[in-house]
Amino acid sequence: MVEDEPLVHKALADFKSSSADFADGLIGVKNRYAGCHHTLTFDRAAANLSSFSSLD
Repeated sequence: MVEDEPLVHKALADFKSSSADFADGLIGVKNRYAGCHHTLTFDRAAANLSSFSSLD
C-alpha cells in the first residue's frame, strides 16, 4: 500500500522525465494537489517542473 498512490505515480513520471529529484517532484505534486499553484525553490532542476517556480 502506498499513500497517495496517484500522486506518487505523477511524481515518478516527473522524476523520469527531468533532472529533478523524486522527492522534489513528490513535494511539488502534493503541494499542487493541496491547492498551491507553485512551490518556490532555489533548486534549478526542480524549478523546471511545472509545479515549481524559481526564486533565482
